[in-house]
Amino acid sequence: MKLVEALKAVREENLSKEQLENYFTSLSGLFSDLQIELADLEKSEAIFMAKEQEISVSVAERKIVWKATDLGQRLIMLKRYATATSTQLRSLKTRIFALL
Repeated sequence: MKLVEALKAVREENLSKEQLENYFTSLSGLFSDLQIELADLEKSEAIFMAKEQEISVSVAERKIVWKATDLGQRLIMLKRYATATSTQLRSLKTRIFALL
């Protein structure tokens, strides 16, 4: 299951305990994958910033240039997905405990 599909699916109100648990497990795995990709992108960002420093451009300018790159755009998107996934995982946990 893809992340966006899972995030939309868990919003359904009438999910059984088993469905909620399955979504929690799926989202947890996707969240882990997301964190690994975020780490790789943050490493790329650090390398980019270090290389751009040699050109004597300000930090603010380097950040703007980084965010305009494909990797920078991916990092922005994944950070928002990570926030949404974390929120949904907390919600799922609450819903599961409410059904116990």
